[in-house]
Amino acid sequence: MSPPNRYQLLPHSALPSFPIFGRKKHHSLASIPRVLLILSLCVPVIVITWVFYKLALVSNAFRTYETNPPVFIEPFKGKGKEVESSVPVFPSWVTSQMNSPDTILWNVKKELSRRYIEIGLPDLTVGCPAIRSLRSDESGYLEQRYSHLFPETATNPTSPYIHQPQGYFIALNLFNSKAVIPHLFSTLLTVAGLLGPSNVHVAIFENGSWDGTPTLLAHFARALSALGVAHTIRSDSHVTDWNNVDRIAQLAEYRNVALEPVFNYSPSNPPLFQAHKETNLTRHPILPSDVLFINDIILCPADLLELLHQRRFQGASATCGLDWREAPEGSMWRWLRGWLSKNYRFYDNWVTRSMEGFPLRPRVDMFGELRDGVRELFHWDSDPTYLIRWRAAIPLPVYSCWNGIIALSARPFLPPAQGGHSFKFRNGHTADGECAASECKLIARDFWGVGETKWVLVPRVAVTYEEEGYKSEWIENRVRRGGVPGMDKDLKDRRFRHAPSTAMPLEEKIDWSMVKNPERVVCFPYHVGDRLEIWPLYQEGSSMNSSILHDFNRTSAHVPWEDII
Repeated sequence: MSPPNRYQLLPHSALPSFPIFGRKKHHSLASIPRVLLILSLCVPVIVITWVFYKLALVSNAFRTYETNPPVFIEPFKGKGKEVESSVPVFPSWVTSQMNSPDTILWNVKKELSRRYIEIGLPDLTVGCPAIRSLRSDESGYLEQRYSHLFPETATNPTSPYIHQPQGYFIALNLFNSKAVIPHLFSTLLTVAGLLGPSNVHVAIFENGSWDGTPTLLAHFARALSALGVAHTIRSDSHVTDWNNVDRIAQLAEYRNVALEPVFNYSPSNPPLFQAHKETNLTRHPILPSDVLFINDIILCPADLLELLHQRRFQGASATCGLDWREAPEGSMWRWLRGWLSKNYRFYDNWVTRSMEGFPLRPRVDMFGELRDGVRELFHWDSDPTYLIRWRAAIPLPVYSCWNGIIALSARPFLPPAQGGHSFKFRNGHTADGECAASECKLIARDFWGVGETKWVLVPRVAVTYEEEGYKSEWIENRVRRGGVPGMDKDLKDRRFRHAPSTAMPLEEKIDWSMVKNPERVVCFPYHVGDRLEIWPLYQEGSSMNSSILHDFNRTSAHVPWEDII
């Protein structure tokens, strides 16, 4: 009998089942490396294609900009109209003369909050430290720190500060600001009450909002009238065509509309009056001493008072806080948000420059959204003094800043008859070789040109554009308290929560004789359309950037620089 054929087909019932399933499993597992291999090849191809596409756009944008500069429509120059008359006046009980000034302030804020809640806005949720309440050590400290700003104590002969009446001009530009208005306006009312209602003028210009902002402004105007605060609050229905207008020229125009009462100051038409101390009836005009410009931010009264305090304490031309946003930001990072620890980044990097002329953090950084928002600041400065003061949350000198909130000397904005220079916000004179910078940076350049060179960054004034960030422990511990790892623990522990500074005066005071002014400042010009900001692309002598100078003696040889006036 011949042996069985090893290749002889067996009946179907005799075939084992496991080899078939085993082969399927083998094929399934084998497909995973293939998929990974395909992905590893496709992803770099996609990334490289995207990069070359962007570079092509950039190259085309640069060629187009130099050979055929964009043609803009004229900036909108509307003045708007007052909105106060569109809503009812506050009831008489709110401002009854039987009440104390503090009670009147409380009643005004309560009535405004009631009206906003009726409209559908949420009640206030940001807890700010009390300034005058003596129920805690913190508020007692704040009252003592800022007492020289309050009219009833400003004339104290023992005060080291100027005793003459001070006028505070508070200016804002708003657009679709419903989310921040309840808290922002409550803060402004508190500050006006503390500084003296007759010493404050509030000016707001809004246009194009569709979220009900004009109505909210009207109620706020009624609140200011009830409190006795002079104000110029106007709204315009015009919607800005940002695609066809020079953005910087238009923003400058809007800021100038808000500042018109200062520009047009005359003894016969002053924006501010000082009530006679004894009778409260005789009133005489006073010059504005400070211009406070505020973005649509979340802040507390102590933030505003700290900037005013530091302007006097440091003898400064301008004092700024810092504005922060949550990171990472942008579509490419959105999917990572749930996996990353909370982090915030300094926002207004385009305007702010250190005393060595650098931005506070790298302007272009592929992984910037993942970096520590505190440690990355003052990245390039060779003088460690600025970094030390920054990480200790102590005021430090800078060349320029804005950062959502700034207190400026009012004098440069006043007409020459009042000892001023009639400064206005503007765009860059690019035809004369000036950097096409932000209107907020150019105002610093103009200040420097007339000797107003003492600009101070106040780290503890940390503001945000939403409530969650302002209340966050990250902002509180890392920024306001100078909570950088490695700091002296005792130094951190003696800081009060939200108190802008509890540093000793000698530690806090800037020695201006030791501050060296920058010779040149990095220029990042404003461009229209898609572009990739890589410093070497800004070439010396181009018609677009004729003001940009390269200092090849520095280690950063390809940084675009502009000369200081």
